[in-house]
Amino acid sequence: MLTGEATAEAKIEGFESGVDDYVTKPFQIDELLARIRAGMRIVELQKELLASSRRYEALSLTDSLTSLRNRRAFDEEFASRFEQARRYSRPLSLVIVDLDYFKSINDQFGHAAGDGVLRGVARTLDHETRRSDFVARIGGEEFAILLPETSLFEALHFAEKIRSTIAGATIRTEAAMHKVTVSIGVANVPHSSVTSAQELFNAADQALYRAKARGRNRIESERRKVPVRETLGEVRRQLTM
Repeated sequence: MLTGEATAEAKIEGFESGVDDYVTKPFQIDELLARIRAGMRIVELQKELLASSRRYEALSLTDSLTSLRNRRAFDEEFASRFEQARRYSRPLSLVIVDLDYFKSINDQFGHAAGDGVLRGVARTLDHETRRSDFVARIGGEEFAILLPETSLFEALHFAEKIRSTIAGATIRTEAAMHKVTVSIGVANVPHSSVTSAQELFNAADQALYRAKARGRNRIESERRKVPVRETLGEVRRQLTM
């Protein structure tokens, strides 16, 4: 602010109005330029601080091992997307993927090999999802995928593709070549028994445990009137057509 008012009251009024600095008249050009340069330095420092803050925020939401989003990021995104789906009565599917017998990989080949397997599975999940989907590592060997605008049938189709792709792949680590499988639980809204994000997560998680209990390397769905076997059978017929 360039002003002819040099009183303390005028200066205070200027600062309260949003002024960062002031020069009183008559002014020296050298002083004015020096104050402008100082202001520019402050602005650049503020920009650097903001950029650093954004970088740290991104890192705090990223899983360092797989470069996918982490559990904190998933919880935030899940709450937001569930509320949007509920408000506008739009479909939202949740897929939870868990590696089968992962502990045996760590026990037999070491944790470095286990980390390599996790990275390999993460790459597959990232490659097979759409840009609108949200993939995160939410636990040790557990991943979650949010599929907006996706019906239960479509989510099961996607899950079967993930299951078969991982089962048919070989993951190379320094220790060995690994063949792994995954168990998958799927849940979807709208659903008459699901009224919160936590209930949707619980439905997918319970489906995952059923997949584990029924032999692993398989998909289970939330409880619905349509038999799961019929739904999965239709998915497999579609994949073989």
